[in-house]
Amino acid sequence: MAIIILEEVVQPYVQELDQVLEKPSLNHDEKCNFVKLCTMSQFVVTGIAAFVIMGFPDDPGDPCTQWGEPLPGAMDDLPMVRTGIPLASPDDRWARVVKFKKTVSELAHQAATKVSLFEDNIKCVQSIVALISSLLLDYACETAVHDYHNDNYKFVQDMCRISKSQQEYPRVYWIRRAQWAHFTRLQSLKLLFTQRSSVDDKLIIDLTEFSVSSWLSIRRSAQKVLDAVCNLYDGSRNLVSPILFESLKPGSDPGRMKGAMYVLASKTFLKFCMADDRLCSTFYLSMLRCQHSDKSSVQSLVSNLLSQSIIRQQEFSTWKSTIRIGGTNDLINSLNSELTRCSMDPEICKILDSRRSNRVQNRNASSHKLVDDLLDIAKATSTHWKYSLHANRLLSSMVRRDEPINATVATHFVNELMNSELPSKRTYSISAITKMLHFVKLRTFIESDEDLLTRKSYNPLRMIVDFPSPQDHEQFQKFLTGLQRPLNDHPDYLLDRLQTGWLICGSEKVHKPPDETVGTTWEGSSAPTLDALKEIMLQGTFWERIAAHMSQEHTRNYLLPENVILLSGCFFHHNSSVLDELISCSYSYSETIFQIFGIELWSSLLPTLEELLADPEDRHKQRAAAEIISGVIRGTKHVSISIQLLFRDHLVH
Repeated sequence: MAIIILEEVVQPYVQELDQVLEKPSLNHDEKCNFVKLCTMSQFVVTGIAAFVIMGFPDDPGDPCTQWGEPLPGAMDDLPMVRTGIPLASPDDRWARVVKFKKTVSELAHQAATKVSLFEDNIKCVQSIVALISSLLLDYACETAVHDYHNDNYKFVQDMCRISKSQQEYPRVYWIRRAQWAHFTRLQSLKLLFTQRSSVDDKLIIDLTEFSVSSWLSIRRSAQKVLDAVCNLYDGSRNLVSPILFESLKPGSDPGRMKGAMYVLASKTFLKFCMADDRLCSTFYLSMLRCQHSDKSSVQSLVSNLLSQSIIRQQEFSTWKSTIRIGGTNDLINSLNSELTRCSMDPEICKILDSRRSNRVQNRNASSHKLVDDLLDIAKATSTHWKYSLHANRLLSSMVRRDEPINATVATHFVNELMNSELPSKRTYSISAITKMLHFVKLRTFIESDEDLLTRKSYNPLRMIVDFPSPQDHEQFQKFLTGLQRPLNDHPDYLLDRLQTGWLICGSEKVHKPPDETVGTTWEGSSAPTLDALKEIMLQGTFWERIAAHMSQEHTRNYLLPENVILLSGCFFHHNSSVLDELISCSYSYSETIFQIFGIELWSSLLPTLEELLADPEDRHKQRAAAEIISGVIRGTKHVSISIQLLFRDHLVH
């Protein structure tokens, strides 16, 4: 009966729709008739999903996928879900229904390419978007319908349950359970066996064009449908992203630019762009090249989108793909020994390993290329200061702990700190330099690459002293006497506060005094960066400009020790891209560079510091001097005692 209705009742209306689209122009009545025909076709397509299993298309679309190249044979053995839908391949009636749906899809694509026929009639375009939505999404079961029956089932289950071990339920419970199970099977049919055809690709591209339309109402409805389509069809985002990035180039209409930005700003699309190595660079560079538009709404969207993406940007580290944490190999071998019947094909293992190596190489190459492009944008004199600021923030977020620090990037941030008149630029420069020098310290003191991956910190002066428990009173007194030895008596270790009592002792974390003869040798791969920074910081003009910026008029008249605590603690446990938004303390910078360079910079800093201290009437200069001195004292606490005494003599006299 359904086939007869399609062929004898619905088919003439589809032919009429084809005839309408062949006309060179349409009057008002013909436009109204077009809306009716599209609405009728939409309802018919929705009904087809109730009795036909579409299966995989004979003419698949673009093979692009967001998961990479599929494994050979991965989709061959998928079990068919028994859903109760009567019509499936290879029935001749099934082929006729599939052909009918393909015809409607071709007409929908034809209508989308002839928007000029409707002379800015929004109702006609909205009917096309609704028809495309039904063609792409109305199959088997919608997510909202499945969620509705799931909530009904959970409600009846909670209402009828008396105890956790209950086995008997009323009839209404089993009815709701059967409904939920049926719609769950329909949902799995939609998720497992939905693949794009060549006609679907055309409709998705048409939907993307509507999403960047200059008509606001069309743009909003199309964007909602496009988001659902991208969540359902694998590779859809790869298919539409070139159109979106093309819409951001110079010469594009502002409405089209805003439509593309709203699509890119959706939660799923933004995560996809940031996670995909192929799209991440294109995404950032396209956004940073949007300064050609003079519309304030466009500039506001660019700033918001870049801020959101920078905050969410993860570190471009590849060690998660190259390092196996201790015990992982043992777990894999144990699992393989247990799953003897389901062991993985060795050829597939080789394919996966080669793809992992290629993925790591591509990620490193794209990361280095993006850093070079961001540097060009940040340094260009034609770049607006807001876009230069965003480029600096991106450069800071892309500093990696698994690679030596880039000397060009470090020099750029030092120059920004010296020469920029914008406080926000200097703030992010302080954050970036602090982060880079912190990574140098981590790379110097780690015991293995796993420590950097797991963010495990290591203090070379810390040691653990174990005590026998229980122990006698005299032995504990000897330990306390050793703690009371002054620094000039060269004690074995230092301890501020005991964590155990004298009767029951376990272990204590203590610190060794700094060595008087041997200084810290920083990692060799970062030596070019440290030399470039030291060359700039040894110049007197560097500290003169830093002091001038620090002593500018401010409303506060106190130091900010909270930022130092944040800098020294949070880098070991939190996302560094988020931390970059928080670090804005002047003397945290001084502390970090004096931890790295020590007394070598003191001679170039001292004249500027004396000049600040020579003006006791200017509270801003006094505050700047206090911040520098605080940073120096905190930064040199791990150097030898003789050097610390030298610093104190300079400060006192």
